[in-house]
Amino acid sequence: GYDKKEKNWDKFKNKEGLHLTTDWEVVQSNGPYDIIFINDLIDHSEDFEKELEKIKTIKTNGCRIFIRCHPWCSRHGMHLHSQLNKAYLHLVFSEDELFSMGIKCNKITHKLLDPITSYKKLFQKTGFSILSTEVIKTEVENFFIQNEAVMRRIKEKWQTMQDYHDGGKFPREFLEIEAVDFILI
Repeated sequence: GYDKKEKNWDKFKNKEGLHLTTDWEVVQSNGPYDIIFINDLIDHSEDFEKELEKIKTIKTNGCRIFIRCHPWCSRHGMHLHSQLNKAYLHLVFSEDELFSMGIKCNKITHKLLDPITSYKKLFQKTGFSILSTEVIKTEVENFFIQNEAVMRRIKEKWQTMQDYHDGGKFPREFLEIEAVDFILI
């Protein structure tokens, strides 16, 4: 297992055959891999194209890559729920407003307004083929649609997209996305 930061790995230290590291060179030296699992990398890496290019260097020709994406537009897309367990905080409030509430937005998060289309373009651009796509959805509660001030603030985020620029349409189809699971080759 690999991550840029160690995360409570001491619980797994004595598991035979399990190696957890923050050193990419260790990952490379143990490759190539037939199966790769990736969780929440695309949305929070500084350069997601570069990360996918790195993945290509450690896979076998027949490798299957199982990747879960967690888009910014999801209810906890910036992982703020660990500071205040409320949905869509990052869509209702600006980062300055969140900071004034004591909430730190220190995690890199790519603000993909149409995440599924963006992921597919990214995978294609980096030379991967998509074998399957599964979208995990959670219905948006009426509060976010019926509260005029909250709804307006959310809709403002999508004003650069053609179907949303006039503020008439609510981006429900994007907010419902909790995660997207892809299998790539």
